[in-house]
Amino acid sequence: MLETCLTAAPYSFAPRVPVAVEAALTFANHTCIRVQFQAIQLITSICRADEIDTAENQSEGKARPKLGVRKNNGNRLLEVLAKNLE
Repeated sequence: MLETCLTAAPYSFAPRVPVAVEAALTFANHTCIRVQFQAIQLITSICRADEIDTAENQSEGKARPKLGVRKNNGNRLLEVLAKNLE
């Protein structure tokens, strides 16, 4: 559901990204593999949304807000993802 919110209303969801990232990082270490999978999916969506900004959208003034997820949480993201790859 959070992935859909991010896609449908990026400006409305942008202020809630830090909470979503914290939740995803926490749940990525859950004992249930399904919960881990959903958390990693959310992390992926947030990171991808941070970079998606086509030239067409920029020229029309529809640019997405920069979330700064990788810049602000890069170390923790890598740590959690590496732990799940073990």
